Amino acid sequence: MLGEIVEIKKNLWIVYGAPPKHASKSPDVANAIVYKAEDRLYVIDTGVGPTMRQSLERVIESTYPISEFYLLNSHLHIDHICNNKIIDNVQAEKKHHYVSEAGFASLNTYIYEGLLTLDDYYDLFSGYSYPYNMKMMFYKLTRTFRGHKKAIEAFVKMGVKKYKPVHTSRHTMQPLELQPDSEVLIGDIAWKGWDLNDIKVLEVRGHSPDELIFYIPEHKFIFAADLTHELIPMYPTTHREQSIEGIQRCIAMAGVGDIEALADGHHHKVYTTSADVVGRLEKLLANNHRFIELMEGIARERGALTVDEMYEALKNRQHDSAIEAHFKWDFPRSPSTLRSFICTLMLELGWSAEGKLREKRFSPPTK
Repeated sequence: MLGEIVEIKKNLWIVYGAPPKHASKSPDVANAIVYKAEDRLYVIDTGVGPTMRQSLERVIESTYPISEFYLLNSHLHIDHICNNKIIDNVQAEKKHHYVSEAGFASLNTYIYEGLLTLDDYYDLFSGYSYPYNMKMMFYKLTRTFRGHKKAIEAFVKMGVKKYKPVHTSRHTMQPLELQPDSEVLIGDIAWKGWDLNDIKVLEVRGHSPDELIFYIPEHKFIFAADLTHELIPMYPTTHREQSIEGIQRCIAMAGVGDIEALADGHHHKVYTTSADVVGRLEKLLANNHRFIELMEGIARERGALTVDEMYEALKNRQHDSAIEAHFKWDFPRSPSTLRSFICTLMLELGWSAEGKLREKRFSPPTK
């Protein structure tokens, strides 16, 4: 339930977001974490909308008094940062708002830039089911009369509108890169990142160029944010190999007991044993590899395919649990997300793309 507050361990809470019930009317709201250590309070991500904000404020107020407050963003995607303004009302002598500097360049443009890349390969405005197909007619007409860039701009504005009010608190953001960076050692696993008193901030940079995850030593808890989203890679700015490396590091940590609990940005479940964490992460990787195997098998059977043809072929294989795990993010949650994922995945795997604009046919590399 949106805004539900769950205490994971003593002084450690998750505030649940929610997926959209109808993608054109409601936003995808990411989860948030609140953690208190002595008189220091940490909030990781802030989600979207008044319900989420009110829940976060309720948890924050229950932790008073505090002397120091940290707002940390896992990355600067809109579903994680709309309530960053909560920092203004926190009662603390010292306040910090840390992000990765790599997110600044595309804070307001990453969706547009990604779609502009994908627009070469398939028609962004085709392939939708009712009622979305009716709305796509407007963008097709805009493209015809005003050009593809204007059409994509209008499409992005429509998508962002449902996230309002958007209070990113850009003026309070401080780049972590200005802090002394170091090798963060957790057991035998070395990460690049930063040690912020009670939380270790770990670089992954897979889901996005600014992606961070967070480790709380007191509870051996890791907040994976979007690292453990099924769609690897989700978007043209996602780097699959870096995501996989980050997941493998977490598996290694959990395997020796250095991670005992895990939560992430978009699932309503907290894993509370090392064995459960390992099982979850290994299944995530296995499903991703299985998805690729099925794509390659389809291409061997049918030859070069367009993104839409590959999408339909995979959609008809949802009896396979790996395909089902990925397609749960499809209509009505995000009607365009699976095609974006499929196209990005084929490109990152080195598939060739040939043919007309928006009708490229993909073939896997010869082994």
